[in-house]
Amino acid sequence: MKKLAALAIAAICIVTPLHGQQPAPRTLTWTNAGGTYCMPVMTEDGQPVPGGSYYCPLQSSSFVSPPDGLASLYLPDLILEGINVTPPTDVTTSFNPDGSVRTFSQTIALSTADGWSGTATQNFLVTTYQRCIKYGCHTYTVSTNVGGSGTITGMF
Repeated sequence: MKKLAALAIAAICIVTPLHGQQPAPRTLTWTNAGGTYCMPVMTEDGQPVPGGSYYCPLQSSSFVSPPDGLASLYLPDLILEGINVTPPTDVTTSFNPDGSVRTFSQTIALSTADGWSGTATQNFLVTTYQRCIKYGCHTYTVSTNVGGSGTITGMF
């Protein structure tokens, strides 16, 4: 009887730690092409990805139109929708000879209700052009997203 009780206690002590273990968080990185709303993901963890992978910094899902201020990420092994984002931080990365901004990057923090968090940085090219009509000229400035990258960490 004593041997049986000792075996039962030993079994409980061995099984209990195994039951309480949780998987380690996983970090994913990606690079994306430029675009407007949903941009194609080019790589995940440094490896090329098949078509159909997208990062949408302004749409909570691929079905939302117009943009709703949340983000979504569609990778081959992970889909996250309704990602909360912080307002972007702009960092100038180069200037034109006249001192105007030529390129800049925007970084946002990403977080989800189920514990995923990370950052995404998008790079922009600033183009200035002038349009003249009968009554005068007007200067226009356009910022174009030329691509970026991100990192997100969470539990599968």
